[in-house]
Amino acid sequence: GRAGRDGMPSTCALLYSSADASNVTRHLREDTLTLDHVKTVYGAIRQALGRRVGPLAFDALVQDAGGDEGLVRSALPLLEEAGLIARHVDLPRSLSVYPDLVNGDAEPDAEWETFAGAMGGGGEFDPVDLAQRTGTPLPDLEARLLHFQEAGHLTYRAGGGRELLLEIVPAPADTRARMEQILQHRARGAKERAEAMLAYARDDRCRHGAIARYFGDRWPNLPCGSCDVCAGLADKKRGKGGVRTAVVVGNGSGEAAPPIDPAEAPLHALRIVADLASGYRPWALGKPGLMRSLRGTPDAPIKENRTGSFGALAGLKKADVERLIDALIDQGYLRMDEEDQYRPLHLTGEGRNAVASGEADIQWRLPVATPAAPKKGEPLPDEVDAGLYEALKSWRRGVAERDNVPPYVVFADKVLLALASRKPSNEFELLEIPGIGPAKAAKFGEAVLDMIRAQSEAATRY
Repeated sequence: GRAGRDGMPSTCALLYSSADASNVTRHLREDTLTLDHVKTVYGAIRQALGRRVGPLAFDALVQDAGGDEGLVRSALPLLEEAGLIARHVDLPRSLSVYPDLVNGDAEPDAEWETFAGAMGGGGEFDPVDLAQRTGTPLPDLEARLLHFQEAGHLTYRAGGGRELLLEIVPAPADTRARMEQILQHRARGAKERAEAMLAYARDDRCRHGAIARYFGDRWPNLPCGSCDVCAGLADKKRGKGGVRTAVVVGNGSGEAAPPIDPAEAPLHALRIVADLASGYRPWALGKPGLMRSLRGTPDAPIKENRTGSFGALAGLKKADVERLIDALIDQGYLRMDEEDQYRPLHLTGEGRNAVASGEADIQWRLPVATPAAPKKGEPLPDEVDAGLYEALKSWRRGVAERDNVPPYVVFADKVLLALASRKPSNEFELLEIPGIGPAKAAKFGEAVLDMIRAQSEAATRY
């Protein structure tokens, strides 16, 4: 991890509570596939394909199966394991194939001559159409094209992204029994993993030793002196029911790590992309996955030990993080691969420079907290201009009476507090106030901005 990089000793302690056990059980129950789930996905595949083997858009399959992407991803390997489908290498949506007529070094090839004659010249082809023309099994088509290209007979390029290539296999006689056995085996394995995780948390033995034994190492039954069990933190930090609630210490000082400065938000997004690209198994996230990883939500596609920026923007709303990612794309720090069906994000040269230098100069305004509305009798927050707030309330009252609507329909109290605190000077800043959209900005924006300017000029004169 990142602890101890200042050269000081660091202590790592496990943090959990009794509620975690029930959460694990609940997630396990929610994620468990049933026979009906598998039937739903299988039926959607058969209906969408309309033939024994063919390409299938993943998004369309998810929609046909009820819109649950996780269900489809879980059911596909299970259907393959049960012998109901075969999944081949994903197929390009289009094929660009042109015979190499000027290559005199290519060896005569009767198979190629037959294929070229059936193809009928070069051009852009639909994979299914080209397979039917040339009598090539669809799962073998791309391999055959690559073989001919290697031999110097043609030039081939895939285009349009890729789709699933699925084949409906004749169902075995014991399909139902086999499927139930696979489902039971998977459910039992998931339960055992959950129980092992809980047992690890509750164990009073060395945590390093437990991890070493899990991976098959022989670990002597000696204290490591570093984990919370061996260092004695676990016994000192016991909550109700004997469950440990130890504190994670980042630098050996005994104090909780300070909150991350939200001004570094763009760098955290870029670092996650960089960390995933440079790992042992490099891969890329799309916008939704990057957003969930930055916010550290339970459905994030990665875990916190994969990158130090996991959950760095947990304090920001989903829309704020999505706006940040869009800004990084629009301003050239991230590139979205439009050819890939999952639209993964990659660092550009500008993004790599930002990660290396620790500076990302992008045009993106961080959200500003809105002051909480005071209870009756309490004073206004210090950051609120009391004179402007009262002027706005008086203006709102007049508009409400004129339009014969309650005052909150014009603007809620929290909107007035935000206006009196942040004092926007133009329409762009006005639209950043929570509760003010384009419609209200168009209707009331000019009056509100004039009032703020007048109040500021009056305060300057006096």
